[in-house]
Amino acid sequence: MRPWRRTKQRNITNMRRAVERQHQVKNENPPDDSGPPLPHDSRYGPSRNGVWKYAECFGVNPSLALMARRYVNFGIVGAIGMGVDMAALFVLADPRMMHLNLSLGKALAAEIAVFNNFTWNELWTFRDWAVNDPSWRGRAARLGRFNLICLAGVALSVLLLYVQTRFLDMNMYVGNLVTIVLVSLWNFGMSQKFGWKRDELK
Repeated sequence: MRPWRRTKQRNITNMRRAVERQHQVKNENPPDDSGPPLPHDSRYGPSRNGVWKYAECFGVNPSLALMARRYVNFGIVGAIGMGVDMAALFVLADPRMMHLNLSLGKALAAEIAVFNNFTWNELWTFRDWAVNDPSWRGRAARLGRFNLICLAGVALSVLLLYVQTRFLDMNMYVGNLVTIVLVSLWNFGMSQKFGWKRDELK
């Protein structure tokens, strides 16, 4: 065998041995990215977020930790919806803009915020339940239930805002902020029970 061929064969052999050694090291020391062991998983699924995962390790009930995480997510979505609601109310009811009737403007602004919140809750807050039925029909059903839940909240929000501005002489935007906070409590509780969890129980 010629010298250059022997050199080429030796290089190929060395490369194969290096690759085999790398595979052997990976098999002997697999990366541990699973985090600390959990005492047990929630019946709704394991909490994958680091904060809630460590909370479970310190004895917090996994279901409670997951509920708290979901509530935080719902609150963030609600904060986004609050901005949408305020912006829509400004466009619809402010004298400098469309200057619609306050009750009508509030009803329309709330409905716009409802659709915004459903989209974020579907993709984020309740996504672990939503994946049980990702079809358009399933999403339409959840949107319908969420909208029915929120319709009662819309009616309540219109009434609360009317009372605060008419009888308590409260600023329109301050009254709207108080109304959003109160109605959001209703929306979360009912959404948990009837909006998305229903699909998880099928």
